[in-house]
Amino acid sequence: AILAVAVLLIIPGLLPSTDINTTLTPDASIAGEATPVPPTATPTPVPTVAPQEAILRLNYNVDLIVLVNDGPSTLYMDQLGFRSAEETYSLTPALGAIQPGECLIVKNSAQSANVPDVWRCTEVRSTTITAGEPRFWFADSDTDQSFGIFSDSRQVGDCDTIGRLVNRMDDVSCPVEWPDFDTERQIIN
Repeated sequence: AILAVAVLLIIPGLLPSTDINTTLTPDASIAGEATPVPPTATPTPVPTVAPQEAILRLNYNVDLIVLVNDGPSTLYMDQLGFRSAEETYSLTPALGAIQPGECLIVKNSAQSANVPDVWRCTEVRSTTITAGEPRFWFADSDTDQSFGIFSDSRQVGDCDTIGRLVNRMDDVSCPVEWPDFDTERQIIN
């Protein structure tokens, strides 16, 4: 203990002062050195998360088409429309809104088709196309390669048609980014 006290007395600037008016303050420093600056807190940036896209996934085969909300918010389908490539066939079903994970089913009444499990569909409601009505997703010629998806009059996507004439007979999946303006209900007074 005596050695430690002796070492402290040898360090310049730490020797006891003989001046009666000298007082130590919390800011006192060792002679010849600058007063250390206390570290300042660096604010942690708040992580930004990109807004998730509203995704409408269309799964279909020759008998039915399923509209699945694959996004994080409600999709309002009031303005949804489909149109064949030649614009000769169109369908604008009154489908309402679908919540995330829910789906709407459009069936051909001439077929009794079940929705495949791999389509991950929690059915909300379905619409039936009666016999004789065109299936806009079905190719009527070898040049009928796609059909359009519309929100009101704005085209938001294209999907491949299906059928023997275009050599596509298996199940098809087509994701479409649904417009932001149709993910929030607008109320006009």
